[in-house]
Amino acid sequence: MNKILFVCTGNQYRSPLAAAFFRWKLQQDGISETWVVSSAGTWADSGTPVPTEVKSFARRMGLDLEDHVASRVNESLLISQDVILVMEVGHSEALRFEFPEMSDRIFLLSEVVDQVSYNIPDPLQDGRPYATVAMELLVLIDRGYTEILRLADDG
Repeated sequence: MNKILFVCTGNQYRSPLAAAFFRWKLQQDGISETWVVSSAGTWADSGTPVPTEVKSFARRMGLDLEDHVASRVNESLLISQDVILVMEVGHSEALRFEFPEMSDRIFLLSEVVDQVSYNIPDPLQDGRPYATVAMELLVLIDRGYTEILRLADDG
């Protein structure tokens, strides 16, 4: 069973959306039963539900975030993962510093997909429209899907 974790800051938008879309892609390929896809946040307030507007956007995209509640990254969660995909350089740096033994499993999503290091912006922090960031994220996951599969299989 392959395990992949998407990480953002608050586990309220980017990482749950990325995980939901990746699960959807796995279902479309008929391989979802061999994967565990989850999300967490570096500074998440565990138990906090996803904002209503994010749930609505996900619903319109055919994704289900209705029951998602935030969870914070911790050692036991990280240890169990084959691949940990983060949204920002700061997430990678913080996780590698706090959990150095996991460094070989932590990847910046942009580097995996585009081989270039850049942050996927947090609409809750920079004011960009939710839908704009979400569509960019979904396109990124779609383009990088095969590489993410390969990375997890190699892990």
